[in-house]
Amino acid sequence: RFNAFRDRRVHGARETPYGLYHPATREIFVNTAAAGVTTLTHELTHPLLEADFPRAPLWLVEGLSSLYELPDLTSEPGQIHGKPDQRRGDLLRGLSSGLRKSIRLDALFNMSDSDFRNELEPLHYAMSREAVRWLDTKEHKLWPLYKAWRDDWLDDHGGEKAFLRLMGRTPAEASDDWLAWVESHEGGL
Repeated sequence: RFNAFRDRRVHGARETPYGLYHPATREIFVNTAAAGVTTLTHELTHPLLEADFPRAPLWLVEGLSSLYELPDLTSEPGQIHGKPDQRRGDLLRGLSSGLRKSIRLDALFNMSDSDFRNELEPLHYAMSREAVRWLDTKEHKLWPLYKAWRDDWLDDHGGEKAFLRLMGRTPAEASDDWLAWVESHEGGL
């Protein structure tokens, strides 16, 4: 029923069993039977980001949207963070497979929107969510990075200059620390 309803409202929308935000019509579709409120919070994030940073790369948009699928509203009063979820498991499985060499922060920062949607899309979702969760909870730099990248987009399409300025190293140089955090108890469930 979800697919039929979505297809009646928008033709040619991306197929997904959970939900989607359709920017052309500015409509959100959520299959409450499949995922419910986690999908709703994810999809609600899309129009907020589109209005604030319309040229953000897909990996950043999906990473931020995925971050709030399982929100942590209690660890820091007045703050919202993302709790570890199944996407961390997806990333750990990717790391233990033959894909480890391609799972790097610099791969995300250089990833085109079409590459994000390739056959490794579930892994890319996991990479992007865990990258923004690391920036938020471990490094406390997510929103300063987002703001610097958004504000300097004309001179920094890929965000690497903002990352270097805030982190003191490039995404490539920070990648091993990110992966160590992902694999640690600190980044865990």
